[in-house]
Amino acid sequence: MQELECMGDFRDPAVTIITVVRNHPSGLISTIQSALRQGYNNWSIIILVGDSQDNTLDVAQRFSNENKNVLVIEQDGIGIYQAMNQATKLVTSKYVWYMNAGDEFYDEFSIATAVSEAEEGLFDLLIGGHKIDHGENHVCYSFSGKTLNPFWFSMNRRFGCHQAMLFRTSKVKALGYYNTSYKLVADFDLVMRLCSTGAVRRSPSLLAVVEPGGVADQNIVFVHREKQLVRKTLLSSRTLIFIGQIWTILAILKVKMKTLESLMRREVDL
Repeated sequence: MQELECMGDFRDPAVTIITVVRNHPSGLISTIQSALRQGYNNWSIIILVGDSQDNTLDVAQRFSNENKNVLVIEQDGIGIYQAMNQATKLVTSKYVWYMNAGDEFYDEFSIATAVSEAEEGLFDLLIGGHKIDHGENHVCYSFSGKTLNPFWFSMNRRFGCHQAMLFRTSKVKALGYYNTSYKLVADFDLVMRLCSTGAVRRSPSLLAVVEPGGVADQNIVFVHREKQLVRKTLLSSRTLIFIGQIWTILAILKVKMKTLESLMRREVDL
């Protein structure tokens, strides 16, 4: 296997970016280029390429050939969380950042900002804000700084984006990585467990630009239901679990109302 090297000033804590990609070469290019633009240089990236029917693997290999801090792993037939776990087991850096292909760092200071805040507060996880890019239209979600417990994190709607999170690698490994029994919310579960056992801080800093239309976006009702399963497993209070159930019902109703409104607008347009 190719030896992976971080680049830049080794006095700074090393960060490993993990990117899982399948059939998305343009998205992979955007993600890697956003990493290459970072002013913080002590980073590396592990790219796990699923069985792709296009030139995604060729694109990944080209970046790897040109950059010693880019490692490519071909994988076939495993899910995204299994792939993220596989890559995390190879990580030796202090921090790890899970960035999907197609998503980008918010600006050239994103890694430096996140590392600086995590180091200053000795946090096991720093959760930043993010922008959802809809082409000409975009929406930013940024919230005031706050130390999070499991319940308050579990009730969030807009600051649970793993692309805007910097994890302490040793903590992820100590917790047993992502729980792959969850299909779409293993990242939510991991953060909940981190909130229970470590220091988790929400930062107002914008850290990522997220490409819309992912698997979770396409199955949002299932996501809400699976999140409630996590709450039932990890929250000890029946009252908090009940509040979570009400939250889940309201969230699903909101999704269905939006779907109905969209259908009605289409009928009017026709």
